[in-house]
Parts: sequence; structure tokens; C-alpha cells
Amino acid sequence: MYKYEEIAEDIENAIREGALKAYDQLPTVKELCETYNVSKSTITQVINELSARGLIARRRGSGMFVKSFANEADDYWSKYNQIINYTEETARSEADQPITIEVYDFTVVQPEAAVCQALDLDRKSFTYFVTRGRKTETGTFLIEYIYVPLELAAGFKYDHANGAIHTFIEDNLGLKIGSIHRAIRAVMPTTEERARLQIAYGTPLLEIEQVGFLADGRPFEYILSHYRGDRYEFRTVDNL
Repeated sequence: MYKYEEIAEDIENAIREGALKAYDQLPTVKELCETYNVSKSTITQVINELSARGLIARRRGSGMFVKSFANEADDYWSKYNQIINYTEETARSEADQPITIEVYDFTVVQPEAAVCQALDLDRKSFTYFVTRGRKTETGTFLIEYIYVPLELAAGFKYDHANGAIHTFIEDNLGLKIGSIHRAIRAVMPTTEERARLQIAYGTPLLEIEQVGFLADGRPFEYILSHYRGDRYEFRTVDNL
């Protein structure tokens, strides 16, 4: 976790716990720099992060303030830029259940044209290809199709496919992740997906198409994530 993320998390916890209440004004940039002993650029990143999370509002000439919903007991709108299980009963039952990963396929392939284009590869290139599911005790809720360039990810093994891909990229390869680009749409499941997700015929999936880029601009992953469309939704915050 980067320093600005640690500080943003600390301030978010203060909001959640009520130390900072709705409409409270945050300390100035100078005061935050002194409190956390960091540079102005780091605090700027903190402010951008808190704003992106929908927790604070910035008023030109007045400062930064906690948004009214940011520390309410009902935190529906405080969940941002993520996939949420919106079915209350299932969400409660899954809240404390551990999430496990089941790898269905782990192989090397020549990907189709769309994947090659997204990963900036020529058609003769190879990628690792992983199909895996995420599940709790109540069943599988997500199926992922993952492509990682073979030349970039030397040493990528089954054990890595069964864990966090980003951890392998940063910790094992020593590469820095720069950005993640996503597109969201509804798609219909295949017969195999219906069986794995235990959904009825005609139930749509929530598809997240994702391309990850390193800090130097190189794409390092292409992922299609298929969530149960009868339970999950994507929430985001736009700061204007």
C-alpha cells in the first residue's frame, strides 16, 4: 500500500468511526502535511483519493468537507467503484464467509484478435490463459477469464493463477501497476457458466472487461469477469 493510500484509509476510518462527522471541515493541506509528515504532493493524492471514493467535497476558497452520507449507518452509497452484492439476504450471509478460488483451466494459448489488440501483441504471440471461479459457501458468484502475456510474465505458475495476479506482477516480477481500464456490460451466459454459477436460463451476467497497464504503459493483463447478474451491480462516483 502506498503512503497516500494509508493516509486516505486513516481519514476514511475517522469518518466511519464518527471522529469526523457529516459537514465537518478537514484540516488544510498544510496541516495534513504536518500531521502525517509528508509532502504536499502526497496530500494532493490523498485528497484526490478521498474525493474519488465519494467521501469528501471540495469547495473552492473554503476547503474540504465530509459528505453527508459518508458516515451514515446505511453505507449503500459509500461503496464506490466496485462490484456489490445488492441482494440484502445473500450479502449478509456471505459477508463473513471466506472467498476461495477454483482454477478450471491453466494453459498457454494464442489468443484471439481482440485480446491481442488489447494487449498490444501480434497474432503469433502467446499468453497464459486462466479460467477460474470465485466462490463462498453459498456457491460460485464470479467466473474470470484471464490472459497474461507469456513474454512479460516469465515464471507464472498454477499457484500464481490460484492467487492475486497483481501480487505476482508487483512482488514476483518487481513491476509497478499504473492503471486499470474497465468496460461494463450485460451478457448472456454459456451453458457451462449457467451450471457453474447455478443460474436459470435467461439470467444475464454482469461482464467487466478489464485491461491492466504497467506504469511504463505496457498492458499486462486482459480479464473478462462474469458476475451473477441477479445479485451483483457496479457502483461508481463521478466528481464534477
